[in-house]
Amino acid sequence: MAGPRLVKPGLSAGQAAPGKVLKRRLRIRRGRQIARNRNDVQGMNVIESQQNAPGGFRFWTRLQAFMAAFLCMCITDAFAETRALRIQHLHTGEKAEIVFKRDGRYDQAGLKKINFMLRDWRRNEPTRMDPRLLDLVWQAYRASGSTAYIHVVSAYRSPATNAMLRGRSKGVARESQHMVG
Repeated sequence: MAGPRLVKPGLSAGQAAPGKVLKRRLRIRRGRQIARNRNDVQGMNVIESQQNAPGGFRFWTRLQAFMAAFLCMCITDAFAETRALRIQHLHTGEKAEIVFKRDGRYDQAGLKKINFMLRDWRRNEPTRMDPRLLDLVWQAYRASGSTAYIHVVSAYRSPATNAMLRGRSKGVARESQHMVG
């Protein structure tokens, strides 16, 4: 059985306290006033004001158009550049400046020359280097601001050369990264 319901003196069971009624009425009035202000912002239609405001439809449309134009400019610049590396192999004494990328596409003749420059010089055995590695080297070279030759001390190693060097030294890994292009 439920306990007795406590009601303030002078109120029946379904009535709210006078203070609560007044607060509720004020909230309703304030809400109507805000709604009226939203519908007429300095003589503008609310839809127009919301479209131009950050977060509105026109704002986002303009932002997207700007971003698309910016992206197109960046892509155009990336495709327009020529990437070349100046390489000097210290064991063979060979020097070359090789263009490996033109207008956003890898130059197959340039890649072939770089693959030969970075070959296993002991066995004269070239490999296919990952072109993304060349992009990474080019970016570091460009960021450094250098115009000097990149000195190659060690590059590709054939499995036979790696095994021979491993027999001579404990510092050579069995699965050396030198054997990967």
